[in-house]
Amino acid sequence: METRMSPDDAATARTPSTATAADPVNDSGSGLRRLAGMLIVLGLAVETVTLFWEHPTSFLLFALGGASLVAAGILLYLWSLVRS
Repeated sequence: METRMSPDDAATARTPSTATAADPVNDSGSGLRRLAGMLIVLGLAVETVTLFWEHPTSFLLFALGGASLVAAGILLYLWSLVRS
């Protein structure tokens, strides 16, 4: 048995839904969380590279560069959660 839609129902079915405040994909903090994730990954990459680098400056880059990026990413993530 075939079900028929009225023209109004067909137009509504083709219209994309608008984002709501409860929509986790389109909320205002998703861009901040994405940036926070990128900062954390970048910080971990810097720390990984400096672990295999045998030079006295590697510790400074590990501690100041990598740890700072990870800390900034964590703080930005927490701030985005509080903000939204």
